[in-house]
Amino acid sequence: MSDLQLRQLRSSDELRGAAAAWDDLWQRSDVASPAARAELVALRVDHLAAGSTFRGLVVEQSGRMVATLPLVTRRLTGPIKVGALPCNCWVAGGALLLDPTADAAAALDCLVSAIPGLPWPLLWLDQVPFDDATWQAFRAAIGRAGLAATTREHYQIGQVKIGDDWQKFLANMKGDHRRKITRLVRKLDEAGGSELKIYRQMSPEQVDELVRRGFEVEDRSWKAGEGTSVLKNPMRFEQYRREAQVLARLGHLELIFLEQRGQPMAFVYGWMAKRVHFMSKIGYDESFARFAPGQQLTMRWLETMHGELTERMLDFAGPFKDFHKVWTACSYPVGPLVVATPSILGRGLFHAYTRWQPRAKRARQRLAAAVQSVRAAASALGTRLGRSLPIHRAATEKTAANHPEAES
Repeated sequence: MSDLQLRQLRSSDELRGAAAAWDDLWQRSDVASPAARAELVALRVDHLAAGSTFRGLVVEQSGRMVATLPLVTRRLTGPIKVGALPCNCWVAGGALLLDPTADAAAALDCLVSAIPGLPWPLLWLDQVPFDDATWQAFRAAIGRAGLAATTREHYQIGQVKIGDDWQKFLANMKGDHRRKITRLVRKLDEAGGSELKIYRQMSPEQVDELVRRGFEVEDRSWKAGEGTSVLKNPMRFEQYRREAQVLARLGHLELIFLEQRGQPMAFVYGWMAKRVHFMSKIGYDESFARFAPGQQLTMRWLETMHGELTERMLDFAGPFKDFHKVWTACSYPVGPLVVATPSILGRGLFHAYTRWQPRAKRARQRLAAAVQSVRAAASALGTRLGRSLPIHRAATEKTAANHPEAES
């Protein structure tokens, strides 16, 4: 594949200008998330890295993109900046795209050849599904280039495979959860029932109205008290609103409400692409907590997907929690993929991350355990002393009564 060419896009405007070719590669690739499409990546670049360095690595063959990787500047700690995917703990974004019909090794070797010349000592790629075949091929290319790389699992993401037999799916659920959700459904029916509403085709005005309505549901949960609901952060809400407009225009937005007499009880902000639904955000009104509305919405949504057969997978798109585990036993690991450049600083930071940071973490854990042990011993000693004090006090009072001069 000597006709492979490497180039770099250097701004979100350049990325938008190349959107047709970038999205054509996304469509051919194995990446389902629409957050990897050009306009959504550009939106995240504008939001997360405004005014900082952007590099869209692009490998082309015969004028057609066969591999891409979007990178932005991220501050790691203090003055240290690294190259990262355009995402953070709130929003996913960007991915390694690879044409499955191309010579993967040659295309990725070409892509990796750009890493030594990038303006960062490390690539710190968060939220990477590193067991995925494309990312494993990328790591192999890193190895062939003589660069150091490592991964760490931060969490698992749960998935539910969608079939055509809802009753079979229910029968395979754990019996205690099936009985619990059945009781909750009956309880909600007795209180007036509920209705599942799904919005897919929306005008821009409807998108704004429904997105705000949905996040108002989340704002009536425990998140509002902690200040973590989306509406408590106007900049974050604006990002979701703008993202929803793009998703809706591209045909990927799915907003889902569970309502009782027109009052929304729970809400899902989701994406759909390549027959996969990504449950990006879920929230519920705490005044309905006795009905577990988030679980009931999930059940009704899964039942709908089993009936429609338009989607083959539900991806919970976030850390695997007990809420997810009751629905699925399928998950995949996600975490950072860290790659060192050949520079002295890059090698030094990589060594610190792989060698000294784990040692420091273990030392902190041992110190915390020792402190906890001392506190437990002190607490036990205090309890024993507390028990002996009344006996000592009684003996002192008896002595004082028998010997009045002891008071003076």
